[in-house]
Parts: sequence; C-alpha cells; structure tokens
Amino acid sequence: MNRIYTILLLVFLVPFSVEAQKIVPNPDDLYSDATEFIISGDYNEALYIFLSLHDKGYKTANICYKIGECYLNIAGAKTKALPWLEKAIQNHSDRYKGTSLQEEYAPSKALLYMGIACRLNYDFDRAIRYFNDYLNTLDDTDADNRKLVEYHIERCLNARELIASPALFNTDTLPDVINTVYSNFNPLVSTGENKLFYMNQLKFYDAVMLAGKINGTWNEPDNLTPKIQSDGDHYLTGLSADGTTLLLTAYDPYKSGEIYITRQTGEEWTALQKVEGNVNTVFNETHASLSPDGKTLYFTSDRKGGYGGLDIYISTADADGKWQEPRNLGPLINTAYNEESPFVSSDGSKLYFSSQGHYNMGGYDVFVSSKDTHGKWLSPVNIGYPLNTTDDDMFYFPLDSGYVAYQSRFEGSSTQQDIVRLLVKAFGKPIRFLVGGKMDVIADSGFQAENISVSFLSKPRMDTLASVRLNPDGSFSQKVASGSYLVNFSDHSNILLSKNLSIPDNFPGNRLVLSDKISVPRLEKKCDTLYISDIRFGFDQSKPDKNSLSQLDSLIYVMSRYPQCNLEIIGYTDAIGGDAYNLKLSKNRAGNIKDYMLTRIASQRIMVNGYGESNAVAPNNHADGSDFPEARQFNRRAELILLNLPDSVCITKLIDIPSELRLR
Repeated sequence: MNRIYTILLLVFLVPFSVEAQKIVPNPDDLYSDATEFIISGDYNEALYIFLSLHDKGYKTANICYKIGECYLNIAGAKTKALPWLEKAIQNHSDRYKGTSLQEEYAPSKALLYMGIACRLNYDFDRAIRYFNDYLNTLDDTDADNRKLVEYHIERCLNARELIASPALFNTDTLPDVINTVYSNFNPLVSTGENKLFYMNQLKFYDAVMLAGKINGTWNEPDNLTPKIQSDGDHYLTGLSADGTTLLLTAYDPYKSGEIYITRQTGEEWTALQKVEGNVNTVFNETHASLSPDGKTLYFTSDRKGGYGGLDIYISTADADGKWQEPRNLGPLINTAYNEESPFVSSDGSKLYFSSQGHYNMGGYDVFVSSKDTHGKWLSPVNIGYPLNTTDDDMFYFPLDSGYVAYQSRFEGSSTQQDIVRLLVKAFGKPIRFLVGGKMDVIADSGFQAENISVSFLSKPRMDTLASVRLNPDGSFSQKVASGSYLVNFSDHSNILLSKNLSIPDNFPGNRLVLSDKISVPRLEKKCDTLYISDIRFGFDQSKPDKNSLSQLDSLIYVMSRYPQCNLEIIGYTDAIGGDAYNLKLSKNRAGNIKDYMLTRIASQRIMVNGYGESNAVAPNNHADGSDFPEARQFNRRAELILLNLPDSVCITKLIDIPSELRLR
C-alpha cells in the first residue's frame, strides 16, 4: 500500500516539478547578456535579444540605438539600421549611460551611426548633415572623434565623385553548384581558371571547398575541411599559381590571428600547419597570399611598428623555403587605417588590396598599385564605383593584370554572398584632382584678371573638358580627372599662355599647382580688329551651344574694356514650327545670351530682340519644297551687334555658312 501511494505521489508531483523548472528570463539579465555579446563582437546574438526586448514593449531610444548598432555590424544587413537609428536620434542625450534596460535616451553617438547608415544608403547630403550634427555635440578638445567625423564626411564627398565616373564591367554569377543557399566567399582561382577554392558557410561551420572545371563547366565541389584537418574556423586567403598550395588564417585565442598552409600531394592534402619563419606573431595576422612565382608572401598584420591598424607586409623565402624577416610596404600603400586582402595579379604587374584609407568612398574599398621601373609599388588608385560601394569591398582576386577577377558580393537585397566573375572594361576615373594656382597678370591699368579664362583641353583629341576664369587676384582652381591636358590661358581673342599638364592615375597627391606670369597685349591700337560670328543653337534649343561660350567671353572682355560700348542681341529660328512659337523661341535665345553675360555686364548695356524665322541666311527648304536640314541649321542663330566702339577698333564678321548655301 505504501508503495502504491508513493508511485501515485510521484505521478502528481512530476508535472508540477517540470512546470516549476520553467524559468522566464529576466529582461534586465537579457539586456546584460546582449551587451556582453556586443562587447565580444557577436552582433547577431545581440540583435536577436534586443529585437525580442523591443517586441516585449521596451521601445526606448536606447533599445532602438542598440538594434541599429547591431545591424551596422552585420554584413549584408547594414542598411536595415536606418529606421532604428531614425527613432533613436529623436531622444539622444549626452547624459546617456547605457548600463541599464531602463535607460530612456540614446547616446549622441547615434547621430554618427545615423550618418553612416545614410551613407550606406547613398544619401550623402543627409549623411553629411548628421555627421555635422554629431560634430556639434563634441567638445573642442575631443580631437579623435572630430577627426573621425571629418573622415566620414570626406568619404561622402569622395563617393559623389566616384559615382559620377563609374567603372565599366560585366558580372557573371557562378552557377548554383557553387553558389548555394548559404554564403559563399573568399574565392581563389588557379592559373587557367580550372580550379576554384572558396568558403561555404554551412549550418554549423564554414567549409573549405574545391571545384574543378571540365569542358568549361564547374563540377560538383569537394569539401576539403576534413582532409586538411580544419575545425571549420580556418578561412582561405591565398593560393599558389598552380593551385597546389593553400594559405588560410584562423583566430587563436592565445596567439591572435595565425597563418596556416596546406599542400596537395597527389590526390591528398596535408594537414594544416602554421607557416614557418618570421611571419606569425602574438599580434593579428589576418590574411596572406603568394606572388605568382611563390617566392614572396604578402600578408596583413597589426604588429608594432606599422602605420596604423592592419598593414601590408612582405616576406621572401630563403633557399630552404622559410620566410625571412618581413618588411612593411610603407606609407605609400599603408595608411593610418586598416589595409586587408592583398593579392598580386597573375602577371605580377599589379597589387590589389582593400583599404579603409586613401581616396575611399566608405568602409573598405579595393585599390590597385602598379610597379615602377625599379619594381617598387606606386601610389594606389581606387578601382571605381560600383566595383566599390559605400560598404566594405574586399577580397578582389585578380587574374592576368586584374581586369578579370573573382569576388564574393551581396547581390541585390540578398544577405548571402555569391561568388562572381568580373570582366572589367575600364576602372573608374573620377574628377578628383584639384588643379589650381595664382597667375601674375601683367596688363594695362584697368585690366581685370577675371577677363582671362583657363581652359583644359584633353590630349590628343583637344576637346575642351573644363573652363574657368581667373579670380581678381589671379588665382584659379578646377577639378579634373587623371590624364594629359593642354591648359590655355586666354583673353578675348588671344592665347596668352599654354602649359602641358600630365596627371598619372597613381599621382600620390590630390592637388597640383600651376603658377606663371601672363602678359596681356594692348588691345587699343590702330586698326585693332575684333572677329564676331553668329551664335548657334541646337534644334528647338534656347541655350547657346558650348562652342559659342568662348566668343561670349570675348564680348564680355571687350565690353568691360570699353564701358561706352553697348550690345544688341537679335534671335532667330528656322522655319519649323508656328509663327508665335518661333517668335517666342527667338526672344528666348537672345534672352539666354543676355543672362549669360549679366554676371559681368550691366543689364542696361544689353538690348535683346527676336524676329522668329524672318531674315533667313540660308534656305529652309530645297527648290522642290522638301526639308533642307543641312542649310536650315544656320538660321537657328543669334546675331551680335556692338555699338559705340571707338574708331580704333574694327569689327569683322566671320561667316561660317558655305557659299553655296548663303542667301545673303
């Protein structure tokens, strides 16, 4: 009886005990756990907790800030930070402590993060505004954070220039046998593109994969992880040209980042071993790759003695194959920020790497450096948007000279990386170099330096790419892209000075200075002649074409020189269109020329008229009545009539209409 009672008692007690063991997590403890995850860099785990706290009603600015911070640190999800940070900055305060779930405020740093989120979303004006708002919250003595804000603002300005002159390339996404539903990244390809090594982010670990190509098709990949005896925490970084030697890195909690090597012997791969020689240290070695001949190791390290963060080092192998004392590549390549994933192109002529420094549009950008005649690497060049984006762009694996490359990218709105093959037609060439200087203008009394224009003509075609006037003190500035130019300094009718200018892609600075003396000849002399021609317009256009602007600049100069001189502008059209429309168009043409000149000439000195399609100078139609566009184009004009010039100045009108087309 006692035994039956005991059994019955257990039956009733067990359900109660199980229920009693269900522990509901304390929100304060969850907040502390999530904060610890952020400190350890596990933003995915932290995000899960902060989102659950938000769902439970903790919708403070602090929680929104934490969610935004997590998203900003999760690859492929960074743009999701924007709406959360928008909520956070509504209640930011310098009284923020952040140690408690009960914290209502967000820190002022939320403004910085908001600027970054806007930059990632290509909203540069808004980003700069938030960066400046954050700047206003900083003490004047906070030099480090002020420098950080300036860094981010500069990236936004760079991004605008890079986007305006994009790279041209085609993207070929590798097939599904390579790109699975998981992220696939860190692609390495042997010479001839017959072997592809890459990482595959599986459910429980990251696998080292090898795929071969047969008859131009990638076959089913092989998982090398167990063969090289990796624990799933080793990541591919480098490959020998023949595809038989792999370099990997792994994080060792006792020795930080370490570089490992494995070699193929027959059909087998050796177990991973740490690279021998003077490479691995107690500091972080995060990436390593080989030169095409396998005799030089390029790697990144944050060891002491660098220029800041991760720097690129090289080491050469001795006769026994051991790596010698590394050498830092120096400040031309390395910056105060991080450099990562260096690769030498398979022809040995280019060094590709990623950097948070240099002329950068945000995060890591990919740069390329070329060798000079002495075998030294030159100043690096940004390869251009959209090869580079406002986010982190890394691990650009080049073939040949780098115009063919493999890379993993987030395509569209996907949060998973896919491996792509890039075929680059041209890298970006942004207008980023500021050419300026100060000219010593020697001229008659009363001459104004701003009557001199500075024109940049591209070689060899001699197209005018940019034109700017001197300032009153003789100074000027103009942004141009790299290239070869003829720079002409001209007054109303004469080229006063010409300078050749060549800016290589790898020019190490951002500014170039031109300075010289300019002597302006006297204009007012007996029988001085001014040449004038009609101003031309495109069909149905009311603004003069660019080729006419230099003549208008000459007129401005003359009218500035002779204050008693006035100008009449008469606009005309061809015969296409109704009378009322053409009359209005002709007046608009004359008016737009006047508007151009009003920046320098008083309005009362310029008269405008428009007479539609009357007074044609060339036929609008053939004799049979059919349209004659080749002749009709000369009727779309504005005539310029200078009045009250001194007798010492003669005017000659240039006629550009072929004689067989002229009516008068």
